Amino acid sequence: MPGVKNLLLDIKAKGKKAGVVSSSPREWVEPHLKRLGITEHFEFVVTRSDLGPGQKSKPAPDLYLLGMQRASPKSTVDPNEVLVLEDSARGVEAAKASGAACIAVPNAITGISDFEHADAKVESILELP
Repeated sequence: MPGVKNLLLDIKAKGKKAGVVSSSPREWVEPHLKRLGITEHFEFVVTRSDLGPGQKSKPAPDLYLLGMQRASPKSTVDPNEVLVLEDSARGVEAAKASGAACIAVPNAITGISDFEHADAKVESILELP
């Protein structure tokens, strides 16, 4: 998506952490991050491959809760300090169920989805302040 690299640079410059939380398998996610040249911008990558027994993928909050653990392994992350950018309605539901704030940023495939649970919706990352 246009603006992703600049957003990631801004996040790092502000001393914040960025991560990827995906309901796709790791063997699909990591090659795409490498192809796009953005792997090094993320502190952690959580995929459905990381789910343990009894844990569920989106729209359940388990992937986001695992991401919060990975973001700060030595302490608890307050979900109120987490902002999620999500491109799917199921992802928005998962993010909100984890307690995080969520901005929907639909892509060409998910643009027709209902993002009623999102805290906000933008058409492009370039619209973010």
